[in-house]
Amino acid sequence: MNRLDGDPGASVVASRRASGTSLRMLEARAFIEAHFTHPITPTRIARHVGLATPLLNREFQRAFGESPRQVLMNCRMRAAHDRLADGTPTTEVALQVGYHSDRTFAADYRKWLSAAQ
Repeated sequence: MNRLDGDPGASVVASRRASGTSLRMLEARAFIEAHFTHPITPTRIARHVGLATPLLNREFQRAFGESPRQVLMNCRMRAAHDRLADGTPTTEVALQVGYHSDRTFAADYRKWLSAAQ
């Protein structure tokens, strides 16, 4: 039996080794994906993984080809898109995906939709 069988975290570790992505960058991305509904900033993400914000931004961009802020926005917008498709009101969706202003959410969502097409 392959030692990676049955260990869901093992594939992440093997993938990290193959791609050269540091564990801290994977932790940063996982933090974003787990907390996108909260008001998180690159500074908070950097603090979570024990790096200075400029270093996080540079290493994250190198590892994933996009900034922590872009990944956060995409997580929020994908979740919002699904919730809006289910008929959830815009104001409620905005709050659910980490926005305090439905006006800001609507503007960001329109930009995201137009870029996605």
